[in-house]
Amino acid sequence: MDKARNLLLEFQELRDDRGVSLKECYREEGFNWYPTMVSYLYWYLFFPYIKYAPLVADWMEGRAEFTWENDGQFKTLMALLGGQACRFTWRQRLHYFLLQWNNRRVARKSLARLLFFRFASNDFRTKEIRRVLDTAGTSYLEVIPAPLTAEIVRGLLKGENNYFFSQPPSMGRGNRFQRRYATGHLDAAKRRLFTAAISVVETSVTSFIVECHHHVRALRHCQAKTFYGLDDVNGYVFPVLYACRRLGMRTIGHQHGAYVKRHAGYIMEGIAPGDFQWFDQVIVWGDYWKQKMQRDSTVYPPDFFTVGSNKFANILPASIPADREPRTVLIPYEFLANTMKVGEYMQKLMELGYHVAFKPRPDSALEEQLDSYCLTPSQREKLKIIAKLDAVALAEIDIVAGTMTTLIYELLPCNKIVWVLETEYRHLFDLVEEGLAHLVRLADLRPPGQMPPALLARTCVPSETLFGAESLSDTLRDKVIGDRVPA
Repeated sequence: MDKARNLLLEFQELRDDRGVSLKECYREEGFNWYPTMVSYLYWYLFFPYIKYAPLVADWMEGRAEFTWENDGQFKTLMALLGGQACRFTWRQRLHYFLLQWNNRRVARKSLARLLFFRFASNDFRTKEIRRVLDTAGTSYLEVIPAPLTAEIVRGLLKGENNYFFSQPPSMGRGNRFQRRYATGHLDAAKRRLFTAAISVVETSVTSFIVECHHHVRALRHCQAKTFYGLDDVNGYVFPVLYACRRLGMRTIGHQHGAYVKRHAGYIMEGIAPGDFQWFDQVIVWGDYWKQKMQRDSTVYPPDFFTVGSNKFANILPASIPADREPRTVLIPYEFLANTMKVGEYMQKLMELGYHVAFKPRPDSALEEQLDSYCLTPSQREKLKIIAKLDAVALAEIDIVAGTMTTLIYELLPCNKIVWVLETEYRHLFDLVEEGLAHLVRLADLRPPGQMPPALLARTCVPSETLFGAESLSDTLRDKVIGDRVPA
């Protein structure tokens, strides 16, 4: 992750023939659009480039060719490096025509004062927020990713009222920039990588600007005064977010995951204060997160983050385990992790005599999640599946282990032993640096009763430090909708 960060920082300092840095070259219509691409560049280009470096090198030097069985991250990377062009087909034109027609129709007829941005129509992360809004009788218009064309048509025929944004963005809109940067000093591999990155920045930003215009035209006819949703930093949110800002709406984000130093999309390293135009304000779970972001990033003004509630109404209950030999390890599913490597930890823990519990995500099939760990059938049978972490389940857990998941932070008040497993994903390494978790390597593992005491110290952070005392109902009432929300 640190190597990917270095690539990102080097890339955004490329200079054009005027001596202007790349990160300064995409100012259009009152916004610097380059920061809207930082998260994508880091996670989908530079990080996989580092991860698959030996394979990429073999391909570049003509020693390897690849055939594809799926549309995974490596295929996406290779398509970008190969200069694969995005064509705007007639099917895509029809799709975006229907999307825009739907949005104009929905925006004109809606009387809602709130636009509610969600990752999906059934997104588990905003389920509790939606329940509170519904209980309050709040009228809102959902802003969700556009479905397939047939679903848009079906929604139009049924008169459904969802407002759509493009995810992924509507590529194939051309390139309005065509900037040229000095790359002659780079080696051939890095020059090819950065050339691909320039292309994806310019074609994506071109599409974002076009889509932003469509949103402005549609939303100027609606009654909404506030745009509210989870604090996404991926490019697809910015066209609709910037349209709302242009129309004078309040824009409010709500923290949905852990803020860590190695998430480039939130830290925005190297970006000048004021150049990252995001929400007007972001609600964070507790004072810890506000202080952390003010310490780790320089792009946010002092009053940008406001302390509210967690996005869930109920924080996991504190669990003080009995004085016993640590033997049960909870490993939550992590969709961005190196699950094969984590699977090796799971296998070794079982071999050494530990009980391994597995917490799946509720938004994907359990079997598909388990498949990613490459466990044998007998090893899978040994897993204890914990669908819901309640007080009873927590009482059985001695150790919480992971590499990426925010759930680790949510369990810090529960007096557990916290392990950050060593992989190339050092997303949670902040916990180690702050003394809140132990870094554990595969070679460190010993049978129960033989682990070094230094790796068994428990963590118990006061819940009110991580998560404010304010309820979700009160947060939405005071900071979003302004009306009384029943508890």
